[in-house]
Amino acid sequence: MAKFPTISHKQYALLIADRNTGHVLDFKGNLKLNDAQNIYRVFDSLEEAIYFAKSKIETNKQIECAILNSLNVIVLKIDKMNFANAPERL
Repeated sequence: MAKFPTISHKQYALLIADRNTGHVLDFKGNLKLNDAQNIYRVFDSLEEAIYFAKSKIETNKQIECAILNSLNVIVLKIDKMNFANAPERL
């Protein structure tokens, strides 16, 4: 697995996976096969990360997004099942 990015306590990292298999995807939608592929996207706020996750899922219902805090802990997971109820902020 790629190394978790170093981010500040105010930032969040987003990770995308195939909803059916759980396989991690890069930001082009390709299966992560090596460490050269970028699998984390960093956002300066939780709101930005949520907005991005919702926009990705809106275009591809087969993915899920995990939003992680600076401690590499998942704070929110969004997929097509909870998309409509996902908060705009926590």
